[in-house]
Amino acid sequence: MTDPSPPSSNAPSRRALLGGLAAAGAAAAGVGAWQTLRSRPPNVIVILTDDQGYNDLGCYYTPPKAARAYGAIRTPRLDRMADEGLRLTNFYVAASVCTPSRAALMTGCYPPRVGFGAKDLGLGVLTPASKAGLNPSETTLAEMFREAGYTTGCVGKWHLGHHEPFQPLSQGFDTFFGIPWSANQKPLPLVLDRETLRRLPGRPVLVRQFTEAAINFVRQNQRDPFFLYLAYSAPHEPWAVLPSFRGRSERGLYGDVIEMVDHFVGELLDALDHLGLSEDTLVVFTSDNGPWLEPPRGGSAHPLRGGKATVWEGGFRSPCLWRWPGVLPEGQVVDEVVTALDLLPTFAGLAGVPDPEPGRFREGDRRTRRLARAGAGRPQPHRRLLLLLAGSPGSRPARPLQAGVRQPCAAPSHRARDVRSTGRSPRDGGRPTPTRRLRHRHRPTGRGHARTSGGCDSRSARLGDSPRGAHLSRAVSRA
Repeated sequence: MTDPSPPSSNAPSRRALLGGLAAAGAAAAGVGAWQTLRSRPPNVIVILTDDQGYNDLGCYYTPPKAARAYGAIRTPRLDRMADEGLRLTNFYVAASVCTPSRAALMTGCYPPRVGFGAKDLGLGVLTPASKAGLNPSETTLAEMFREAGYTTGCVGKWHLGHHEPFQPLSQGFDTFFGIPWSANQKPLPLVLDRETLRRLPGRPVLVRQFTEAAINFVRQNQRDPFFLYLAYSAPHEPWAVLPSFRGRSERGLYGDVIEMVDHFVGELLDALDHLGLSEDTLVVFTSDNGPWLEPPRGGSAHPLRGGKATVWEGGFRSPCLWRWPGVLPEGQVVDEVVTALDLLPTFAGLAGVPDPEPGRFREGDRRTRRLARAGAGRPQPHRRLLLLLAGSPGSRPARPLQAGVRQPCAAPSHRARDVRSTGRSPRDGGRPTPTRRLRHRHRPTGRGHARTSGGCDSRSARLGDSPRGAHLSRAVSRA
């Protein structure tokens, strides 16, 4: 099967993307010139959707065979974002389910390195009953940015632990407005910083509220560098949309949700333009994992095989767009393999800070100074990427968790495949590597999960009880 986006000979390589963003003299990507003209580091916004398929954006759409034909979901604003920057065709997340994928994005480490992945031990996707969370001793994206002098904000779905030591404000964020877990998990509290505002209804529509809170954060912090992590809880089930978006997509309610997300991402980009911040802001859009394939007329990863909670390409390869006007080239397609693990070291170089804790096990790649030595047209190096889905039958139990101590890879048996630089699976023409069981190597790697008691209070509270409530009042009042 043919890849939806054939490799382009004039597309910037993965080295040009990662090295160009991180290296101060990388004139090929325009970063050096930008740094010469600006006295401060750039703003960074990461927009993360929940369970969105590879084929669920207009600019990624590949028509399926006639027997299973369906049309494209209209996403004009995200398509424009691709036209204004880079569209990555081989972007991989580190897990095909929510919590482990988000832990990897936040830390630059494979999920088992930081204690996530053993689904049969309750360490896969966290629930309201979970006692575990991302250890606050881990270095996160937010802590790295705050060390560089950024203001940091988290809006949307967190899902890395709801007890106080694991909440966003304990992980480097200055503000938080959102929900602690997925929208289909009950009870579902709406949280401002550490305070529960109220419980949400069974099918909450939160995309508008989260976007308005994100725009408010940008407006309040426009004079200084900021990092915004905007993690929509859509299109994860339960699907629900505002009345003005219902019935618009031929892909049913799921398509309506994607079109609603597209609209409000456009509102955020418009706000950056209106505030004159677009040329000072790198925006990255992607999804935490592939689509859930069970509900009829849901998401699609076509032409890839599989989806959420599988080790096939459709579970790990996500749509990914990068926009930075005046710095990144417009309308370029990047076919090299890039992963969510690369974000932390790339952003560290962009913010002017060294990689956190040198010598730690970090699988992300920055390739800063190598760009200058990479000749034009030189073939890219072979790269291996493990696609992990732990908790399969027969897995041995992990060692007991200890607060403050990172565990060895918690799941000794993984199903893994070798991803070549083409990023193709056996189904779409790539050279397959046999699935195999990896032998667990027990070696300490630092800190991982921690457990505690207490957590988000599920009782309702008035917005006025919070000292930060005023600037988010309009967004919260519509939730």
